[in-house]
Amino acid sequence: MLLLWFILIIWAVISSVHHIFSKTTQSDDFFNGILFSLGAAISLIAFSFIVLKKERFYTHMIVNEEGLIYFDKYRFRQSKIIRWQQIVSSPIKNNKNERDIYLRHIFSGSKQIIFWYTQNSKLFLLKENFGGYGPFPFLYANKNTLRNAFIKGVLTYRKDLRIDPKLLRFVVA
Repeated sequence: MLLLWFILIIWAVISSVHHIFSKTTQSDDFFNGILFSLGAAISLIAFSFIVLKKERFYTHMIVNEEGLIYFDKYRFRQSKIIRWQQIVSSPIKNNKNERDIYLRHIFSGSKQIIFWYTQNSKLFLLKENFGGYGPFPFLYANKNTLRNAFIKGVLTYRKDLRIDPKLLRFVVA
């Protein structure tokens, strides 16, 4: 996989250098423009791939009796795990946020499940859309299955948490 990215980056650099230094006719400009644009797009994807390789980077997710398990298939390791016991009730108590786990629609049309969890005695707010975090996060075909498993897990392992009724429609018997 890394070899493929290396080849694509080299190709993008070569096409960029060719576009900058070549003396072409007007008929070649269209082809060179496409070649340059494609090289720039591939370079951007490769750059985002390299920059996003951090702790929060994950490509696969499993929701099971342990909790939420995030995997990074490019580094062949588990990125993060949030156990059911780590999910806590919301520290914000007001009329707007009556639930511990709730659904929020974001501008892209995606849905985020928002909840609080603790890790190393620190409190974190997680906005999870179950779509991966990496160069191609929109490719998850099983988002609804993951949401369903998450809500079922909360209903099974954390009955004390208050769930937004809008989330319950993800639960399929």
